[in-house]
This record gives sequence, structure tokens and C-alpha cells, in this order.
Amino acid sequence: MVQRMPAQHVEIHQPRDPSTFSNYNAWRTKHITVNLEIDFTKKILWGNVVLKLKRLGGAGTENGKVVLDTR
Repeated sequence: MVQRMPAQHVEIHQPRDPSTFSNYNAWRTKHITVNLEIDFTKKILWGNVVLKLKRLGGAGTENGKVVLDTR
């Protein structure tokens, strides 16, 4: 069994999902745009995702940092 210790600089806000260190409760997703290209011959998928977020007040939003995940 592998156990990982949380990074010391990560601020966790309650309530939270125990499977992530993201600050998802400090932001709301307003829109997601996914741009993907598929190469079936090479079995490759590549592209990007653009997130439009709204900052919520409260803990974790002071520095404007979005933490998508660190695990």
C-alpha cells in the first residue's frame, strides 16, 4: 500500500472531498471548452481545456490561486 503525505503548503478548506487537494469550494465553473484532436492510427488524443471560473468569497480565494489538483 502506498501512502502519500500531503504537501505542507496546501491549504485545505472544509468541507472537502478527501480524494483531492484542489480548492474547488472557492471557485464555480461557469463554462468549459474542450478542444481535442484524435489520431486513431497512432492512438493519440491531444488538445486543451479552457475553464471559465468565478471566484467565490471566503477562504482560499485571497491570492486568486486555482488549485485543480495535486494528487
